[in-house]
Amino acid sequence: MAVPTATLWSRDPHTAAKHQILKWYLQAWFPILGKYNGRIVYFEGFAGPGEYEGAEPGSPLVALDVALEQSAYLSKEIVFYLVEANAARAEHLRSRIAERRKEGLPPGFSFEVRHAEFASELESVLDELDRDGLAPGPMFAFIDPFGFKGLPMALIHRLLRFPQTEAFINFAVDPINRFIEHPNEEINAQMVNLFGTEEALTLSGADSLRQLYQRQLGQVARHVRFFTMYRSDGKPIYDLFFASNHSLGLEKMKEAMWRVDPDGAFRFSDQTDPTQAVLFDSSAFDPTAVLTKILARFDGETDIPVKKIERWTLEETPYVGKHMREALKLGEQQHAFTVHPTKRDGAKRRGTTFPLEVLISFVNPPTTPQPAQPTLFE
Repeated sequence: MAVPTATLWSRDPHTAAKHQILKWYLQAWFPILGKYNGRIVYFEGFAGPGEYEGAEPGSPLVALDVALEQSAYLSKEIVFYLVEANAARAEHLRSRIAERRKEGLPPGFSFEVRHAEFASELESVLDELDRDGLAPGPMFAFIDPFGFKGLPMALIHRLLRFPQTEAFINFAVDPINRFIEHPNEEINAQMVNLFGTEEALTLSGADSLRQLYQRQLGQVARHVRFFTMYRSDGKPIYDLFFASNHSLGLEKMKEAMWRVDPDGAFRFSDQTDPTQAVLFDSSAFDPTAVLTKILARFDGETDIPVKKIERWTLEETPYVGKHMREALKLGEQQHAFTVHPTKRDGAKRRGTTFPLEVLISFVNPPTTPQPAQPTLFE
């Protein structure tokens, strides 16, 4: 959509779908992090006015509502740090939060609404943390700009170097692709800042640009995946990049994607591997596709614990643990591998379940399983 000029504007259906993904993820993130940490931070750049025309909630209030739903499981303190460059929108966001305070909020909820440019404010915050030798604690950063200005990779790197920080970034690949070869030097500089490398100026095409952005985020984040939103007519709209150092965060984000309503007007697809893009449509999920990947990856290997297969599925494919288990159940029915009858600790496997300690041998034809031998390292 065009960049709005009014304080409030109507919410596009694809924005509502994006907010639904945010909501589903935060429903998992807030209680997981809040249970074990005294303070957690929700940080949002380009926060907007907090609502749309018709009083539909914006992302800051979506996050607040989820935190309220999960307040029984949250830490003593949750900080909402919200940055918005438009003065009227920042003030409207403050007014909406003030209204929520009047309605009553838990004592540990605090808010900081900054009228500032995202990059300058984030740089100031990071400089302060560095000066004091502090870390922000668990932080989820939702960065949702219009277009590609004011989103320097150098700052994203600094943010993600904190091990408990995760980032969810709206990456507007279409306008980036249109302007990447623009002769204007100022735009070229913006592109270099966005990607953190002049290599961006040598590329063209959405796939190449996405892959470069992924590699750049991957310099500081262990897990980086991106998800493309499509209209019902198949036209891509934008990409959402998720960067984290924790496999549990990756798992919960992918689970949120798999909850996308298959009857809705939009679809999300895992585009991290352009040769194996997968549409998130749980109603059409086929365990054969996952089984094929597992068999190709572990062909000929013996005594592979389910834990290793699950970790590989999570980190290297668009799928999650429940998909892996459905695939393994199908594979056992088809005699595609041998499942050891006992776990590594000697306990018997129950039925057709796949506990993490169970060993599988991917040989053809299957060999007679041997008793599991415990090891010190896995």
